[in-house]
Amino acid sequence: MADPDAELFSPWKQELRDVQGNLHALYVFVCIRAFLTGLDLALFDSPGQRYLVRRADEITAELAALELEALNARLTPAGQALVDNILWKREFRPASSGPATNGL
Repeated sequence: MADPDAELFSPWKQELRDVQGNLHALYVFVCIRAFLTGLDLALFDSPGQRYLVRRADEITAELAALELEALNARLTPAGQALVDNILWKREFRPASSGPATNGL
């Protein structure tokens, strides 16, 4: 962390959270989203399918609400590379981003 005392808004907690907490949440929720979107919906009944799709959509919106530029500004180059890796390896690409770079 280049600025470990900095706080950013957390879309999950709906309050300010330290950089490390936001980085942790980013990793966890990208992984959960990848799991949910990788499930075979045909294995679930209609309410289960609706829940899985809705929850994946909610997580997508929360990930999009995370201030990635502000987060990256408070990370070391290694931390920025980690964020880049988390987002692109798990196939979550914010709508406003282009090809993978350290400057998300």
